[in-house]
Amino acid sequence: RFAGSRRDSRLRRPNLRQRVEIPVDIVDHVTQTMHHTANQLSSIASEPVVLPCHRMRCATAQPVTPGLKAEGIALLSVLLLYLTSTPGVLAGVIDMYVVAPLQRLLAPNFKYTLDDLEIGKLIAEGGFGEVYRATLIGNKETRSVIVKRAKEFGRPEVWMNERMQRSAPGVIAEYITAFGEDDGASSSPILLVWNNEGEYTLSNLMSKQDFPTNAAKLLINPDCTQEEASTIEFKTKIYQKLMTQILEGLKACHATGIVHRDIKPQNFILSSRDKRVKLIDLGAAADLRIGINYVPNEFLLDPRYAPPQQYIMSTRTPKAPPPPIAVFLSPVLWQMNSPDRFDIYSAGMSMLQMVFAPLRSDNALIVFNRRMRKEWDYDLDTWRSQEKSKVYEEGFRVLDANNGAGWDLLKRLLAYDPKERPSAAEALNHPFFGERNVMGMVATLFSSTGKVLDAMMESDILQDYVGGKARGLDKIFTEVELKEMMSSDSDEYNYASYDDSATETIRWWEKRNKDVKRNLNKIEATETQLMYKEEVREQLKKRIKKVPRRPI
Repeated sequence: RFAGSRRDSRLRRPNLRQRVEIPVDIVDHVTQTMHHTANQLSSIASEPVVLPCHRMRCATAQPVTPGLKAEGIALLSVLLLYLTSTPGVLAGVIDMYVVAPLQRLLAPNFKYTLDDLEIGKLIAEGGFGEVYRATLIGNKETRSVIVKRAKEFGRPEVWMNERMQRSAPGVIAEYITAFGEDDGASSSPILLVWNNEGEYTLSNLMSKQDFPTNAAKLLINPDCTQEEASTIEFKTKIYQKLMTQILEGLKACHATGIVHRDIKPQNFILSSRDKRVKLIDLGAAADLRIGINYVPNEFLLDPRYAPPQQYIMSTRTPKAPPPPIAVFLSPVLWQMNSPDRFDIYSAGMSMLQMVFAPLRSDNALIVFNRRMRKEWDYDLDTWRSQEKSKVYEEGFRVLDANNGAGWDLLKRLLAYDPKERPSAAEALNHPFFGERNVMGMVATLFSSTGKVLDAMMESDILQDYVGGKARGLDKIFTEVELKEMMSSDSDEYNYASYDDSATETIRWWEKRNKDVKRNLNKIEATETQLMYKEEVREQLKKRIKKVPRRPI
């Protein structure tokens, strides 16, 4: 099917353009709300400062220029801080309605067609699709590329790559474009195209005997020798470099509201061009600004690297108020649930495998996780006190360097409670990576403030207020429900026309959610019928008296 023919008319490019059309009623509603808010803020924040004599038109009155009240300055500062907090309400609006349309209009990558792609050798295959080497032929240049034929979650992966390519292109593999095999079927496989930046993933390098020397040759010094890299100091330097770039990638993802959910050595590519570690495979990622690729009570994870909680959002997350208000609540929900800590635990497991050679095999990691859960209660100090094998001594020496900074970082990354794990920005400011800078201290200050806000937000009073229990609304809120509310046929908030202006990815994800919900309802109904039949059968057994057997 991918024999390299450039005239295969059966494979067509899908319409992946985002149609930015906003219903008139939503525009009017938002305009009125913003106009009212601006009037209120202007009246509070700025008013003329005059003396009483000036109001009474005394002859001695002196004109005084208008000034800002302290309360107004504080209010505007808090509002600006809130709009720029993770996952970034203001940045999301600018990205969706300004940057994305300009990118699609001006970027040359969107001008490729499927005829420009020549598929080559199959290099990997999995449950969600296959990965090929390929050649992308353009008007001015021919590029070596990597193509993923995604059987499922292809559209969400397109969404995540486009988002990250706009906001932080240096931390993910360079995404180029995407094509669809069949333009007429929404469920047809999607072909995603990336620039070929390197031959090795971090997992490939870790499986070799000369790790971490091979990583040092790609990231630090191409002429690095095995003897030079065998020292504890040099190995510590390599692990610092790898973890720094991994955490920088996670920091960029989380800043834009994306949780990767599949962090592991297999999903880090070492770019030979940029000399850094980059994230790949965003098919399981969740965009928590609007709920793309996130369904309540459903998780996509690798149990070898996933945290014990398994879910990125707490079940205590309250139900949303009306949609215009719910859009602005995304920073509150992020602060309450800390979904980014899911990726932090996975990064800690990756660091564990890097430092301790005996844990680099799948079987060893599975056994370690089982003992971590049953024997050590997720306490690394307990594991270390019981571990007597000498094969772990080198790893402990690396982590004990610099007054045990590496061991302290690893314990923080693998903390059982998500609230006890640092964010990616906080982890980058850890002493394991060197001296603290000014920006790191600012991030720590905001982290301390965030923990105070966490305690306030977890109170029952705020949960009831935001969840709307006083109004009789006790259903759990999720981001996807926000989209469903906006597209519902209710009289009070009728956003049925929203579906016509939504992007193809959003429409696909909403349809998938409805199908999943419909299937779950069928399963629940079937289970209810079986339970009812079983109850009736038990009652009949009790009522019917057994006929005594006649003696022979």
